[in-house]
Amino acid sequence: MEPIDSAKTAVEAALVELAEMPPVERFRAAGPLSELLSTEAARAARLRASAAAQLRDEQRLTYAELAEMLGVSLQRAAQLVKAAAPK
Repeated sequence: MEPIDSAKTAVEAALVELAEMPPVERFRAAGPLSELLSTEAARAARLRASAAAQLRDEQRLTYAELAEMLGVSLQRAAQLVKAAAPK
């Protein structure tokens, strides 16, 4: 989980730096950080969904089997696979 740890450290450092800014600067600087984190959260969600769909396809799993493997509900497993489908 090293990439996750380094990303978490970087975000935490940015938040500490933002907290020390005067209010107007903090407000303006927090916007781009918030947008970046939102964008990257959406990318991570797409990666998760594609991983679930890949597992289901490659291992020919039922949604119940996929759900158990991933530790999610059957409905969530189905949602993830559907989210990975081409639009």
